[in-house]
Amino acid sequence: MYSIQHLKNSHKFAFGNKTSIQNSHLCGCFQCGLIFQASKVTNWTKEKILKETGWCPYCGIDSLIGDVNQAITPNFLEAMKDFWFNGDAILDENSFKTYKSCESLLNDWVKR
Repeated sequence: MYSIQHLKNSHKFAFGNKTSIQNSHLCGCFQCGLIFQASKVTNWTKEKILKETGWCPYCGIDSLIGDVNQAITPNFLEAMKDFWFNGDAILDENSFKTYKSCESLLNDWVKR
């Protein structure tokens, strides 16, 4: 079981994570739940306020965390998905700004 604070803290590793993913052996996606070699991540999005963020090579969502930051297990990924995608996650002000920036970039990209 993971605390809400742990899940919120871990979510910060999903943005601007190129260096941490490249320094990881394994990577996990908390959207699709897959665990894979970090070297499989080859697509990155440049964030306006952060560094580059990795996209899952299997589902295409930017919900990746490398094992350099967190032990990647199926239980951890399931807890993250339940909280961030299926739950009532409340973002702090900085995370909300990051989310809105990413959302804006994605909307701009989809309109092309």
